Amino acid sequence: MHEALASGRYEDASRLIAKHSEAKLMECFEGLEGCLKSNLHLIAEMSETEEATELCRQLMHKITNALNREYFLNATTVVKFPGYEFLVRGAAIHIAASSGNTRVARLLCEEYGVDVNCNTSETLGEEPRKGVTPLMWAVWTGDVAVVKALLDNHTNTNMNARRTNDGITALHVAAGEGLTEIVKLLLDHHADVNVISTGIITGITALYNAARQGHIEIVKLLLDHHADVNIRSTGSKSGYTALHAAAMEGHTEIVRLLLDHHADMNIRSTGSNAGYTALHYAADEGHTETVKLLLDHHADVNVRSTGRGITALHNAAGQGHTETVKLLMDHHADVNVRSTGRGITALHNAAWYGHTETVKLLLDHHADVNVRRTDKGSTALHNAAWQGHTEIVKLLLVNKADMNACTADGSKPIDLAQENHHEDIVKLLEHVQYVQYESIVTACS
Repeated sequence: MHEALASGRYEDASRLIAKHSEAKLMECFEGLEGCLKSNLHLIAEMSETEEATELCRQLMHKITNALNREYFLNATTVVKFPGYEFLVRGAAIHIAASSGNTRVARLLCEEYGVDVNCNTSETLGEEPRKGVTPLMWAVWTGDVAVVKALLDNHTNTNMNARRTNDGITALHVAAGEGLTEIVKLLLDHHADVNVISTGIITGITALYNAARQGHIEIVKLLLDHHADVNIRSTGSKSGYTALHAAAMEGHTEIVRLLLDHHADMNIRSTGSNAGYTALHYAADEGHTETVKLLLDHHADVNVRSTGRGITALHNAAGQGHTETVKLLMDHHADVNVRSTGRGITALHNAAWYGHTETVKLLLDHHADVNVRRTDKGSTALHNAAWQGHTEIVKLLLVNKADMNACTADGSKPIDLAQENHHEDIVKLLEHVQYVQYESIVTACS
């Protein structure tokens, strides 16, 4: 019986169902992860066919004992999620929904009273998703037909059912996956457009998901249904809004759309990047067009984060986004602004990370070549020497960097180069030192 169902031999399976007793049909076999798997589970896994529906009806007709029937309909097993490598625990209704078996899913709900909002399903693994409903599985697979079937029957599908460990709804999933037609279906059936996630990442909305993934049509749909554009997350993504997400990913047209719907570009994140605005995130990732759009909407080019006093220029310079750095300075970014606490400038960052073109650009815009960090007393030359960036050392020296400047512990750039075995830089600094000495001797003679 199990073999006939698993291999799709419908006629053989039908004949065996008719022949076997209820007790025989109730027999299960060991499936994945040692879980028992029933004949109903196998039928639910079949592709969408009339034969599968008839087999389901025929099988359930033979199961007359109330306890047996309840067990059959609600027992969970483990299957591989279609199209993915991960494993899923679920009842027949979940398996039918995730397998695209629309007719069996409807049959289980409409004729056999299975709860369409049953949330006994979960993924297996290190970070399981718990409390998953059939609708969520149908959405996850992107199967519009199954979603319609679950929404259009009279089983009172709960649009806003939430996974128990993170509060994610079907709308969150559809918005993040870019499933525009399904998002529209869910909204037409009164899904809560502003429902927020819980758990580790709290406060994430469908709008945030769509904005981050770049699904502009879904962003439009959600905004047309009055999505709150300024809801902020908490937890591990503290204080993020949809605008932060879109700016971070460089989705310029979505940023424009959010701004047109009164997104607040001055909202600051919290947590590890305390006080970052959308401009900080766009600059950090080098999304020049997004940065330009924000500046055109009068974003403060010199706004500083509340945690470390970082500006967008610090971020762009540290990542070597030269075009973004140029744009910021063309909009009057302060080239010598220093972070709070450590007193780091954009030049410090660019020199430390080896971004030669960015260093050149900053120097061309009159960056102070000898400014020292307030905590360690190091200059950009110290940074470049320590990290072994020979071309930047040359560039800084040409721009009159002080090779004799000392850090708080008395180290000169040459000392740091020696400590890290950057012999080319040591030789370069020794040569410059010798030339300077010879010039002094010549001048004095």
